[in-house]
Amino acid sequence: RDYSWSEENCRQLWKDIIAVGGDKSEGKHFIGSVVYIATGDSAAGFTRWLLIDGQQRVTTLTLLLIALRDHIREGGWSGSEDGPTVKRIEAYFLKNVQEEGARESKLVLRRRDNDTLRALLAGEDMPDDPSPLVRENYEFFMDCLKEEDPEKVYRGINKLIVIDVTLERG
Repeated sequence: RDYSWSEENCRQLWKDIIAVGGDKSEGKHFIGSVVYIATGDSAAGFTRWLLIDGQQRVTTLTLLLIALRDHIREGGWSGSEDGPTVKRIEAYFLKNVQEEGARESKLVLRRRDNDTLRALLAGEDMPDDPSPLVRENYEFFMDCLKEEDPEKVYRGINKLIVIDVTLERG
């Protein structure tokens, strides 16, 4: 389905990430379930998955991670050895670094949502008819990052937990 999260949804996720990221304990934050199934068009060493539940959260977290990557790249920020880096964010969360073309992106959306996401992932200009919510929520996170420690944000993202449900065909 098309991306539909509003800024209000993003603001709540941001608050949750900042709260858990600022907590020095081992505390975690549950954000729901993610349900997916293999599409059946797998190649050697590469499986495509169809996301059935959790699309909005996964898309929003991807937008936050793209914004975090861009914030670090643009500002030249560097933190601790375990902190976020452009390379780490791309390899762990955004890109299949051994793949090219359509397989390079870890997340593929529908229609113009995907065109906008691909432009953000590649650091390119927006398409002629960008997805308003994808673009606006990316910009929301870019604004939020101006006032926050990237390491705290990264720590908060890494403390998020989901119920991971993989379905099997048949």
